[in-house]
Amino acid sequence: MLAEGPDPTARKIGAQHRHQFATLLDDMPDENPLKTDFRQVEGLTSYATTYRYATPAGNVPRAPQRGDVDDWLDTVTSVIGVITKHFWVDVTPDEFSAVATTTVPPR
Repeated sequence: MLAEGPDPTARKIGAQHRHQFATLLDDMPDENPLKTDFRQVEGLTSYATTYRYATPAGNVPRAPQRGDVDDWLDTVTSVIGVITKHFWVDVTPDEFSAVATTTVPPR
C-alpha cells in the first residue's frame, strides 16, 4: 500500500472491479510502462474466484496449464521487482507492511 497518494477509488476504480483485472487495466493510463506486462497476466482474472466456488453443476474447474503458470509467475516476479524499485519499497520477509518511499506513477 502506498504511504500517500490517491487510492483506487480516487482514480475512479471501484471496489466492485477487484476481480475484473481487464477493467482495472483498461483504466490504467497507456503511458504506464507496466500496462503491457499486466496484460500478460490478465488471464489470471478467471482464477480470482475459480476455486472458491464450484460450477453450477458442482464441479471444480480444471487447473491452468503448467506452462501458463510458469509464464505468469515469471511476469509477476518481474513486475514486482520493477514496482519495488520504482516505488522504493524495502520488501523483507519480516516486513509485511512495507511503505513506498515515493508515490510518483511509473511513466
